[in-house]
This record gives sequence, C-alpha cells and structure tokens, in this order.
Amino acid sequence: MKLEITGTDKIKGTIKISGSKNATLPLMVCSMLTKDKIILDNVPYISDVIMMANLLKDIGIKIKYNKLKKRLTLQQLYIKPFFDFEKVHKIRASYYIMGAMVAKKMNFVSSYPGGCSFSKRPIDYHLDFFKAVGYEITTSNDQLIFNYKKEVKGDLFYELPQKSVGATINIILVGALRDDTTIIINPSLEPEVEQVILALNKM
Repeated sequence: MKLEITGTDKIKGTIKISGSKNATLPLMVCSMLTKDKIILDNVPYISDVIMMANLLKDIGIKIKYNKLKKRLTLQQLYIKPFFDFEKVHKIRASYYIMGAMVAKKMNFVSSYPGGCSFSKRPIDYHLDFFKAVGYEITTSNDQLIFNYKKEVKGDLFYELPQKSVGATINIILVGALRDDTTIIINPSLEPEVEQVILALNKM
C-alpha cells in the first residue's frame, strides 16, 4: 500500500482530543484493586471500552457512563472469579483482568484474550510473570487454569525479555498489592503506563 499526500495550504482550527483507549482499559481494571469509587474523565465511548465494561460488570463492578461528560464511574461491589470466554475472545485487553485477579491471589479459569487479528500476539510475558509470583498455570482446551500455589516474599526483581506495555501494566497491577517491592527491569514507559502509575499512586 502506498499513501501519498500533497498539501500547500496552512492548516488551522481547533479539535478536541479524545481520551486514550489504551490508557482507559487498564484504568478501568484498577477498580478491581479497591473498594473506593473510581471516576475517569474524557473516556472514549468505543467498542473496546463497552466490552471491557461488560466483562467487569460480570465479575462484580458497578459501572455508570455519562455520555455528555464522557465520565465513567466504577465501583467494586464484589469480585467473582468468572470469565465469559466469548467476551474475553473479543478484546485483547482482557488480560488486565487476569493481572488484577492474580494481584488478589484468586483461582480462576480464562480463555486466551482476543483482539487484533493482523499477527500472532502471545501473552507469554504475562504468564511467565504470574508464575514468578506463585501461580501454577495449565492449559486445557484453549483455556488457562490459574491456581495460586505459594506466596513469593521479599523484593522481586523481574526482567522483561522485550518491552511490553501490557506486561508492564500487569506487573504494576500485581506489584501494587504485594507486601514487598517489585522492580521491573526493561519496562515499557508509554503514556498509558504512566497513566496507570498516576492512578495507582492517587489510589
């Protein structure tokens, strides 16, 4: 594919920038780590956000969206370790829910996340870290079975083989509830990672 753009005039005007989908999705999952109400502003009303909201509702998060203000309010009522596999297959960011459940040391079963179809995008880095914090993960019929086996105490140094936004955020979610310090070597530092860090520090 070739795209050629020719322009000679100056461009003027004002636009309102929509909030980032890639930041919104993990920020929504942060509601699983607290009983407090989470309020997110400038939330884009798009399919991935709606699908994540539906997944979170299934496991016990109360959600309200104000379309006029683009404000999303989330509050944990309870956490039920349940995944609707069909919904999980529709959105890649469902792996953040895995991270939050690992942070809470829950046993659960999930399918592999869905998402982009343009390439193979494994979640090995996520699973390897979950194992490093005490989980046994087995597979059966395209399902992932998570069993919490042992508590890993003391400071944990964890090195990512390659930079990964999703894996970095999942490690941060788990690290936020660990009693000891978690140090990530070779993390991703994209804006969505920084947004999650800001939100967790506020929490």
